[in-house]
Amino acid sequence: MVEELAVMCDRISLTEGEKEGITIVEGEIKDLRQKGERCIVGRIGSEKRINKEAFMVMIRRLWKIVGNIVFKELQDNMWLFEFSKVEDKCRVLEGRPWLFDRYILILNEFDGSPPSQMDFSKSPFWIQIHDMPLVCMNGGVGRKIGTSLGEVWDVDVAGDGVGWGSFLWVRVLLDLLKPLE
Repeated sequence: MVEELAVMCDRISLTEGEKEGITIVEGEIKDLRQKGERCIVGRIGSEKRINKEAFMVMIRRLWKIVGNIVFKELQDNMWLFEFSKVEDKCRVLEGRPWLFDRYILILNEFDGSPPSQMDFSKSPFWIQIHDMPLVCMNGGVGRKIGTSLGEVWDVDVAGDGVGWGSFLWVRVLLDLLKPLE
């Protein structure tokens, strides 16, 4: 059976007309690119299939969307979220990471890529750095420590660059495939 199928596949060939490529001009996709500016693509960090209805209800509640949101399932546990208001999208991205049913929901900006080529291996996290000398609790030292973990997005310090308190907050883009040490 397998050999017969392989022989049949070998016989398949494209005609000259089928070999021709197509050209897509920017004007043909302009509207969808603009629509994509209000979209996020997300993936649940689990191989276990989630309950779609519960997911949609919980996400609406968690995100407290002011406008409307449309859910489109792209693949198992992968969703496109289309917001009616850009403000909602920005607030959701700023609030990362989000969890559903104890699994991380990894969110990426919409860039138009095919779902199979999207990278869901990184997510931003706020890291608390405890028991620091007070003289080291500033933006520069926070960035140095954060850089040892990943790409630093932000250090929570006052306008004068000082982050005095019981700990220093650093927002870092972490590689989810790498264990924390």
